[in-house]
Amino acid sequence: MAQKGHKIDHLVVNMIVINNIQIMQLTLLIFQLEDVRLEQSDPSDLTKRSLSDNHKSFRSQLEQRPLRFAFQDGSIKELCASEDEPEWVLNVKRGVLSSFQNSMEHFDDDHKVTEVSVL
Repeated sequence: MAQKGHKIDHLVVNMIVINNIQIMQLTLLIFQLEDVRLEQSDPSDLTKRSLSDNHKSFRSQLEQRPLRFAFQDGSIKELCASEDEPEWVLNVKRGVLSSFQNSMEHFDDDHKVTEVSVL
């Protein structure tokens, strides 16, 4: 007898974080995620959110280690991750850090730029 599956039309996952960036030297900074929340939306009502089942583990791993990085001229030039940092955690941090990059030469003019992902 075949079992009918549950169809989900929408799945929304929300990650809410506070990031703390400390300046160690002119171009060397430390990035730390704090108060991480992983929420999921109710598929029948996307405005209703609740903490996901794996929220505590997700939060613990993302907040566990700071990430050092080199920032120069609006771009992140290098990451110095802990050797034992899980790849998925580093990828989430890369995604958050990439939102800080800005290669515009002037802020008062419209520009078309191509941003490069954090390596």
